[in-house]
Order: sequence, then structure tokens, then C-alpha cells
Amino acid sequence: MVAITLITLFNPVGKLKQKDISLSRGKWVFSIIAFFFVGIYGGFIQAGVGFLILAAIIVTGYDLVSGNAVKTFVILIFTIFALAIFFIQGKVNLYLGLILSIGNAIGALAGTKVTVLKGNNFIRWFVVICVLIFAIKLIFF
Repeated sequence: MVAITLITLFNPVGKLKQKDISLSRGKWVFSIIAFFFVGIYGGFIQAGVGFLILAAIIVTGYDLVSGNAVKTFVILIFTIFALAIFFIQGKVNLYLGLILSIGNAIGALAGTKVTVLKGNNFIRWFVVICVLIFAIKLIFF
């Protein structure tokens, strides 16, 4: 959470548009290594992996809106595999899972509409404020 907030605040590649992204050899190597380790973390723990994926995507030159779309698709793909493994092992509570999926779908619809309507700057400050609130909560409570 701290990494994505710092990247969001300092916005090191903020002037780039998605169509203008061209990775240097160093950024390409960094991206491969970063996404590899984020993939291991996401497959093993998954908690908070969206922040890590988004941070890695933003470093490659995407804005928050485009990066969030890529992040959501990536999480969808590896969640399907994780769900299958947990389901085969009998570790899935279908009742709670369905309730969670309904809430997730509603949140996704609302989040997508807000992202498209409000744009990158709104999302950047929304993420910063949320992370600061979470960090303060974790430090003091």
C-alpha cells in the first residue's frame, strides 16, 4: 500500500500516455522481475496483491485508469486457478462465496463507473486518501 501511494504521489511516468509506452531494456528487466515476484506473492497470499500489481503497472508507464483495468484482468486470471485448486480441495464455502461475489460485482460496477466518469486524477487522490487512512488505522489500532 505504501509503494502504490508513493508511486501515485510522485507519479514518475505521469506524462506518458498508454500509446507512448516504450520500455527501455532496464525497465523491461525490472518489469519481468517485479511481475514475477508479485505473481508468486499473489499466488501464495493474494492479500493486497492489487496494490502491488498496480504499482508495477504504473512504473511501466500506464496511468491509474488503464493500470487498474490491466490489474483487474490479471487478478481475474490467477483467481480462477486459485479458486479451482481450493474447490478441488473442498475448501470453498459456496454460500459465503456467492455472497462475496455479489458484493464484489456490485463494487466492480460502481468502481468502474466512477473511474470512467472521474478519471485518473480523482482515482489517484482517492487511493492516496484510502491508503493513508488504512496506514493510520494499522499504526494506531
